[in-house]
Amino acid sequence: MDGTRQPAPEPPAGDHPVREATRSACDRLPPETARLCRLTALGGWPSIDAPLAAAAAGVDPAEAARMLAEAVDVQLLEPLPDGRHRFRPEIRRYLADTAGPVHGIAGCSAAVTRVLDALLNRALHAAHAALPQSWRTEPAPESGVVCRDEADGVAVLAAEVRNVVRAVSVAEEYQHIDTALRLARALWPLQLKAGYWDDVLPALRLAARCADEHRPDSRMTGALHFQLAHCLGELGREEEADRAAGAAVACERAAGHTRGEASSVELQGLLSMRRWL
Repeated sequence: MDGTRQPAPEPPAGDHPVREATRSACDRLPPETARLCRLTALGGWPSIDAPLAAAAAGVDPAEAARMLAEAVDVQLLEPLPDGRHRFRPEIRRYLADTAGPVHGIAGCSAAVTRVLDALLNRALHAAHAALPQSWRTEPAPESGVVCRDEADGVAVLAAEVRNVVRAVSVAEEYQHIDTALRLARALWPLQLKAGYWDDVLPALRLAARCADEHRPDSRMTGALHFQLAHCLGELGREEEADRAAGAAVACERAAGHTRGEASSVELQGLLSMRRWL
């Protein structure tokens, strides 16, 4: 059971032309495709592909790909050059608004959780492939798509960065705290090897605050403050970077993680040297 309630009233489209067109397009789709669109619209993902849509709807990726093509045909979705898709904002809002009455709170929450899990799996595989020898990345999950090499890992993370940043916020909102923190930590290869500092900064700020609140004085919290300090330092925000590095040192010391403490102290020194120079 997916929590679907049939029949169920939808919020009225009223006189808004885009919402009315969206309602009409949904009516022309098979019910399972309309369901996939509504559940995929939840979470506000910047882009989706067949595996993520499949996770949202709990269907096979090949089936999801067929449904996405049907949604494109009625102009609910816009295809992107990289094989992904996106909803126009007003269309996404209407679909998300109708998801609750049709599928129920539990069904909608489960759909978002499945997408978060799929994104985390993808990000962990990519981060481990990008930095296979680093103790700052988790081991690759046993299931999921394995990246070919380091370059492929960085490329997968880069393609997914906006979704992962969004997922940190969504996971925190849904109180999937460990998922939020692990997603943010998986961004480390992007800031280290690809310079995606502006892109990942919002997620690192949120994750560090979340870790302070829910996982104080832990290795995870120290790692996230270290990433935040590194990112801020690369962006030239020296005072903020120094505070974050100090927080990383304190967390790693409290957790008894000598290697992490030493690395954070080293970062503090590098930040100080940069200021002096």
